[in-house]
Amino acid sequence: MNAKILILGASAENTAFIKKLIDLGLNVVCLDKHPTLDKDFVSQNIKQLTCIECDFINTQAVKDIVVQEHITHTIALPIGRSLVALGKINDYFNFAGPSFDAIDRLTDKVKFHQLCQELALDDAQYIALNDGQNTTLSSQISSIDQALAYPVIVKPSLGSGSLGVRYIATREELLAYQAPERFINSPLLIEQAISGDEYSCNLFVDRHQEIHSMGIFKKEISAIPYRQEIAYFIDDYSCVFDAIQPSIQKIVHKLNISQSFLNADIIMNSQGNHYIIDLSSRLGGNNLLKLLCLTNNNPLEVYYKEVLGNQSANYNKVQEAAALRFFSFDHNVVYGAAHGYTPNQNALSLDSIFSHEERMNIIELENRMVLGQSYGTMKNGSDTKNGYILAKGKDLASANDLTCRYLQALAHF
Repeated sequence: MNAKILILGASAENTAFIKKLIDLGLNVVCLDKHPTLDKDFVSQNIKQLTCIECDFINTQAVKDIVVQEHITHTIALPIGRSLVALGKINDYFNFAGPSFDAIDRLTDKVKFHQLCQELALDDAQYIALNDGQNTTLSSQISSIDQALAYPVIVKPSLGSGSLGVRYIATREELLAYQAPERFINSPLLIEQAISGDEYSCNLFVDRHQEIHSMGIFKKEISAIPYRQEIAYFIDDYSCVFDAIQPSIQKIVHKLNISQSFLNADIIMNSQGNHYIIDLSSRLGGNNLLKLLCLTNNNPLEVYYKEVLGNQSANYNKVQEAAALRFFSFDHNVVYGAAHGYTPNQNALSLDSIFSHEERMNIIELENRMVLGQSYGTMKNGSDTKNGYILAKGKDLASANDLTCRYLQALAHF
């Protein structure tokens, strides 16, 4: 297939996505102001991979590269609010995928609230502030107190990931909130906190605007006040897709989305209401890619068939039980301290934790913790670098038990 794919972003985190595209025989061009793709990886794939140093916010520069490199398609990966740059390129060249308008209304959290209300979807009450300055927050505190009941969630409206997101239980905590420096002059969103089960819903919208589930995973969230995913669970969550599909369909039709990935974070409360707390017209991150491939729904193969081949992909609807857990602890631990660590000491042995049969259920394990270093509760996405364990089981409880036992061993090593 004579296709050449444009990706905005050339970070090391994109390597797994790019490799899967290359394995499908595709040519890829990556743009980034500061590329961090491994140089060996780039050189090993020089026939299919071009990495260009370019600030992709410069739309004209990207347009020139699209023409020079004979780009035929784009693919949307996680780059936060900067994804609007891809929407402009899709619009200008009439490429398949999300438009600027769709990306703009989904990545601006205030605009997304307005969209949910326009479509009469379940939506949390909220107040939007012009910026994240402490003076702005303190001047509006009375209005916030009247409109919302504590607890609330505070987040930058144009933020990405969990950076700056906080669970706020009291008026005093809200007044003490500090927005991240990069978001200090951007709109700040204060939302009514919603109780319920949280899910990551990974979807594809085909050329007929029909929505397909590639994988729905239940989340475990880090301890208050942070809101970072510390575990994902795979099980039969088809009922979640059935519940959210009509709401997502309304959004898809309103924004005229087709041939696009959708990554949605959903909270379902005990009354059966479902709140879309985040929706992006892109693939999820690296860890979700692992889980999607585990459920036999490789999203890059879906893209290959649906977008490049103009065919209908085969979606596997069976999700066998598994758990992916990151290294997050409920109290600070010093890795290795319990055993008098030494700089040359080996990492924790799996044989000391699991039986031979149990080890057969460990799918992946990456331990990048450093002996003698202190670790605690995960605060944001950057903490995923410490490591993770992915395990399967006869049911979700047994899979989760394996991941929890490994964390307990890490804390007491």
